[in-house]
Amino acid sequence: RGTHTYAKAGEYIIKGNTRLTRPGYGAHTQVQNSLIEVIQFPTSVDADIECYLCEKLIKANFSGCRMYRYMFLDCKSLIEVNLTNATLHDDVGAFFKNASSLLNVDFSTTTFENLTNINGFFYNCAKLKSLDVSRMSTSNVKNMEEFCTGCSSLTSLDLSHFDISNVNSLSGMFKDCSSLSYLNITGWDFKNVTNVYNMLSNVGLQTIDTSTWLNTGNI
Repeated sequence: RGTHTYAKAGEYIIKGNTRLTRPGYGAHTQVQNSLIEVIQFPTSVDADIECYLCEKLIKANFSGCRMYRYMFLDCKSLIEVNLTNATLHDDVGAFFKNASSLLNVDFSTTTFENLTNINGFFYNCAKLKSLDVSRMSTSNVKNMEEFCTGCSSLTSLDLSHFDISNVNSLSGMFKDCSSLSYLNITGWDFKNVTNVYNMLSNVGLQTIDTSTWLNTGNI
């Protein structure tokens, strides 16, 4: 649905608003260069890598959808995403990586199901000022590297509910969160963590409480 033109045989170019009707459009150069809005992604399709490299995408509605990795990777113009009643499942690495214009994400009705990888989830989301991921369950996650690296406008973050007992690496997790003045990661169990390289590099914290951390001997 939307305005489109045919160039030469085999080329389909979308201009302006459109509705995606099958998965994987982000792999097509024509769409990457022209898509500015997803009106409603079909809920019958498992969304995976849909908007990868759609650098002109501003607004996307994935309400009610089941979603995986790399969904909005390099969507540098993305401002608004509707994830109402959506489900994020399994590997959601680099989900919003380099979505540097993103202002807010509402996860209040989003379900997080059997997450295993959140590597680079908010990497370089430089305009995010607040973040509520209290619904994100991480008991099966093994990789949290660069979770919110480069979120330079983020001022506070509470991840005390995160279960990191199966995580191996926290490398760069909060790196370059230069405005972050409050971080709650109390009670974390580091029993399987071996790598915390650059975890808190260039973070705006004055103090951090590590007294409740558990099993830090392997770091």
